[in-house]
Amino acid sequence: MITKIRYILLVAMASMLIIACSKDQLNGESLICEEEIVYDDVRDVITASCGYSGCHNGINQDENYNNFAGLESYLDNGSFSSRVFVTRDMPPSNATGPTSLTEEELKLLQCWEQNGFSEF
Repeated sequence: MITKIRYILLVAMASMLIIACSKDQLNGESLICEEEIVYDDVRDVITASCGYSGCHNGINQDENYNNFAGLESYLDNGSFSSRVFVTRDMPPSNATGPTSLTEEELKLLQCWEQNGFSEF
């Protein structure tokens, strides 16, 4: 019984390690950000991909991705990073705006994440 519990714990810990490490990379390559990225640098990407009409624009929902204050709780709780970098399903395929982010946009957002999602 104890051996079975140890095995389950080992598998759970290994799974968490794999998931955590996968978040650190984009397309299998480490990204080195040469300059600090702040909200103003990513605002256009977020507005076009997330805060467009009918989605996270604050009109039809409580969520408002068209300003830093509305986005901040999603940055802090990890849901923004999870959807953009891990599951890579934002924007969704049925979006009325862009249906995917370019590699350049993903790298820009990842550098912003590495800078702690700085507002200024």
